Amino acid sequence: MTRIFISKGAFPTEYLQPVVDHILENQRKDGLVPWFKSGHADPWDHIEAAMGLSIAGEYNAAKHAYLWLKDNQLADGSWWSKYLLEPESEDEVRKETNFSAYIATGIWHHYLISGDYLFLHSMW
Repeated sequence: MTRIFISKGAFPTEYLQPVVDHILENQRKDGLVPWFKSGHADPWDHIEAAMGLSIAGEYNAAKHAYLWLKDNQLADGSWWSKYLLEPESEDEVRKETNFSAYIATGIWHHYLISGDYLFLHSMW
């Protein structure tokens, strides 16, 4: 990279498109973005992927990822720390308190990039 891209709209496609393509290829139909096709997912990395999609202008894919979080929020307002893609797998079941704030950060990030107030409002 020969310069810093910090202005809105200055997306270095030639450098970042392979990453965006990887995220899109791994995103499931329900919106979940696992670490890799047969890997597990967690809300923190899922949000990082959604934020990357927003930066790349892949607004619908990003919104789909955030809607997965909304649809999978537990009754107490939390999320599991890990989501396994193979139901027969066993794993420790726990929750992470920091995920809730980061999800709000990701949705706000999407709004700042996309300007989609209706989506922002629908997530609260």
